[in-house]
Amino acid sequence: MRGHRWIIFLLVLWILSLLLAACSSGKTATPPTPSPTVQPTVSTPAPVPSPISPTPVPPSSPTASPSPTLPVPSATLAPACSPLYFRPVAFFPDGWRVLGLTEAGPAIFNLQTLAQENLIKTSRPVDKAALSTDGQTLALALDDFTIQLVHISDQKLLHTLKGHTARVDALKFSPSGDRLFSGSYDSWVRAWDLNGKLISAFQPGGGEVFGLGVSPDATRLATVTFEGPPRLWDLATGKALLDLGSGGAFSGAEAAFSPGGSVVAIGLGGGPVSLWKLPEGARLWSDGNYALALSPDGHYLAYSEVDENGNNLVGLRSAGGAQLLRTLEGHPSMVWKLIFSPDSARLLSADDMELRMWDAASGALMLRLSAQCP
Repeated sequence: MRGHRWIIFLLVLWILSLLLAACSSGKTATPPTPSPTVQPTVSTPAPVPSPISPTPVPPSSPTASPSPTLPVPSATLAPACSPLYFRPVAFFPDGWRVLGLTEAGPAIFNLQTLAQENLIKTSRPVDKAALSTDGQTLALALDDFTIQLVHISDQKLLHTLKGHTARVDALKFSPSGDRLFSGSYDSWVRAWDLNGKLISAFQPGGGEVFGLGVSPDATRLATVTFEGPPRLWDLATGKALLDLGSGGAFSGAEAAFSPGGSVVAIGLGGGPVSLWKLPEGARLWSDGNYALALSPDGHYLAYSEVDENGNNLVGLRSAGGAQLLRTLEGHPSMVWKLIFSPDSARLLSADDMELRMWDAASGALMLRLSAQCP
């Protein structure tokens, strides 16, 4: 009897050992397949947004403008009147600071902070000023008929240019910034290098020289004089290429080339503004009364006029003059100066009492500066 129990006990142990072996072999033979959704290391990690921009920015369209993204105007930029006034000369490359003339001399103004940042010290009163395209060099026509070249960052006087015998009323840097052109009441146009050396001089005819324009490649020069017709000149040969309309200009006359050099705008400083197609010299458009500006991107022509009701207006047209895009209203007197920002996004207009800054695309008034706010 005891032998049977012992046999049964051994048989049970053998069966249990078989069951345990089967269970162990089953686990190792069929391991579970890892799912890619359960294992995060299998999936590709998502790109991490830049800490400067919390949301990823889509790539620019190939047809988008190459101009850099503009900063959002600060809360101080508003149509409300601000008691700050100066005679604007040119935008600096950053598009927010402006060189202006004041009774105390040339100064730098910030249109975002509405503050004067710097005053350029001069030995004598300044009649005219020009800023190089890189914003580094300042040309100042003084009341003793000399021209000073000044390095802006440290206000170092680089050179004094002598030769004119009457008021200098036109100053233009070449687009590359390596030459300066001056026009004077003495009827002469002079070209200088930035070492103060006189390169050339000639009389365009017609008396006092009130306006100058330099082509983008610096091969042609447009002159606007008191009596003679505006003319286009070949700078290499010194020969006149074209007459651009009739004479009769005044102080404040201007000439400006389109970015590609295929169009030149002429303003007589008190007569019609006209556009001319080059090289043939065909007149494209004529209207307006005084100031003009061509946008650096080649999209806009801005000009000032006084309508039949005596309203002082600024017109914005397509660069060829064919289409009137919008009219900007509100100036209390005739606008005598128009300047586009380097990216062409903003237009600064000035009369004798106010400066206004406009959004070029929409025509919205962004800023109003006045010598006397209410």
